[in-house]
Amino acid sequence: EATGRQRDGRHLTGHGGHAKFHPRSVAKGSVYPATAAGAGGPVLLYAGRLSEEKGVLDIPEIFQAIKQRIPYARLAFAGSGPCMERLRAECPEAIFLGWLDADRLAEAYSSADLLLLPSWFYTFSCALLAALGSGLPPLAFTTTGPAGIRAGESGGQSGDRPGEMGALAR
Repeated sequence: EATGRQRDGRHLTGHGGHAKFHPRSVAKGSVYPATAAGAGGPVLLYAGRLSEEKGVLDIPEIFQAIKQRIPYARLAFAGSGPCMERLRAECPEAIFLGWLDADRLAEAYSSADLLLLPSWFYTFSCALLAALGSGLPPLAFTTTGPAGIRAGESGGQSGDRPGEMGALAR
């Protein structure tokens, strides 16, 4: 299995649809350290490559809209990529977990409160499948994949703009 091995500087993963992604009891503090927002607030998780095509540059705006309604909310990134330093600058209170193996990523999903899926292009992603398998509701743009799922029992929401996504978080 290629999980966790590097080839040409990239991590190869076998996370999507993996049996490890199921609801489990994980202490939030064991995955997400306390931030300036506190230790007990809800955690909004982005999991994936931190690159522009994944929509990560919309996350600061989405998160600011959420913080207006939920001031103690916390933001976490599981992954790495070319936008990491820009996101660190724009989201100084965020938790950057880096690349996680399947066990740690499953714990991150199970202990988070909402998955942020800000992509217009990667709309039915491994991150979405893992979140749904873990019982983590997604917050996504209104695109083909997530729009069909949010009407189900996932508790997910979708919006057409970053600010609208932020207003839908609960």
